[in-house]
Amino acid sequence: MPHQPTVTDIWFNTIMACLTPAVTLLNELNEAFGPPFVQSISTTILSLINAVQMYTYIEAQHDGNKIKQLFCNNEMKNLLKSCYAGLDQAIEVFEIRTGPGIVTNIGNMKKDAGLIHGELLELIHTLSDTDTGSESSNSFSMLPSKPKIFHGRESELDDITKMLCQQSPRIAILGGDEMGKTSLAKAVLHHPDTVVKFKHRFFVSAESAATSTDVTALIGLHVGLDPGQDLTRPIVQYFWGQISCLLILDNLETVWEPIQSQSAIEEFLSLLTEVEHLALIITMRGAERPAKFCWTHPFIFPLHPLSDDAAKQTFMDITDNLCANKDISQLLQFIDNMPLAVDLIAHLSEYEGCSNILNRWEVEKTSLLSLGSDHMSNLDTSIGLSQVPESWLRDDHKRFRLPVPVREHIQRFLPPSLSLTQAHGKPQLQPVVKQITSNLGSLQEVLQ
Repeated sequence: MPHQPTVTDIWFNTIMACLTPAVTLLNELNEAFGPPFVQSISTTILSLINAVQMYTYIEAQHDGNKIKQLFCNNEMKNLLKSCYAGLDQAIEVFEIRTGPGIVTNIGNMKKDAGLIHGELLELIHTLSDTDTGSESSNSFSMLPSKPKIFHGRESELDDITKMLCQQSPRIAILGGDEMGKTSLAKAVLHHPDTVVKFKHRFFVSAESAATSTDVTALIGLHVGLDPGQDLTRPIVQYFWGQISCLLILDNLETVWEPIQSQSAIEEFLSLLTEVEHLALIITMRGAERPAKFCWTHPFIFPLHPLSDDAAKQTFMDITDNLCANKDISQLLQFIDNMPLAVDLIAHLSEYEGCSNILNRWEVEKTSLLSLGSDHMSNLDTSIGLSQVPESWLRDDHKRFRLPVPVREHIQRFLPPSLSLTQAHGKPQLQPVVKQITSNLGSLQEVLQ
């Protein structure tokens, strides 16, 4: 009859399930940071695991079979001997026999931890007064880093920094998804003129927000307010109590685009714009600005794809100029200088080489740049989330035109119906002709 697990067996199995991953975690902590006692604790846990395994094995042999016990007697003696040796090692490592020593070590650990805690508080206090940290003394929020590769947006950067010199500037950075709106906002945030002008600077990503209440909660977290059900009034009061503030709300479209939340977020932005010494910058995909207040003139036009020179320089900065000029030019033509696509294809070319990427593009198209799990690393996901801003629709000759990656995406995921692509006779086209005819007046108004 097979051995039936007892309560003790189940208990030991549970201990084993908990101890085994703990050893892995402790070893990784020891390799990364080298804190005191971690290696000793890991060794002790290993000894306990060995002891538990031995105990379990020995218990399994006690099944009433005298002959089996006779043959296993020597083996069990050896296992018991090893078990005792393991326990002795654990006692020696953990210094149970010399209790005062470990108490002294624990006291030293507390003392060292206190010193480190004090140094950390001093560091945070120092960071709060420098360019690298949040400018709010009550907040642990850190400002995002300055873009290290930044080409093709110098004109917009210059325009925005000049607008920030005006009284109560309200600026919207618009454009299609991954056109470099966030990078431009970060460049503004770290511009020397911005650093000098604004004593308090906050950069809040609203990408995860679903309502205006979520946005206020995120801002409250950055400025150091206590959590609450609705922080609209406390946030406005906070900014009224400060001087020379810059607030950047990034990816605000996630809360503004849904019709049911537009009014609330516009009302909140309107309240913020009443604070005279608060400069407000938002980034949003599309070409439409929130209403209910006046934006600073002249408007910043929705961002276009990069110029040929800027796209090439960005590509070369990433790849360290490892590709031939003709290959770079051909790759950039495939992606129409869209900033996200330039970044993704440059990193891929750095790893695989331009010639291989050129061959893969002919077959894979935008799926070549769509292996990531989010819109920052997946071109198809980014395009799928985008609206179609006016800056994408018109070229230098005022003709309607979409960038190549967008056209490839539409052809792959939203192809025209077979009735349009394979219609050879007039009957198949009659419904389409009728629909176009009924809308000729509207089309003419749009074109004019």
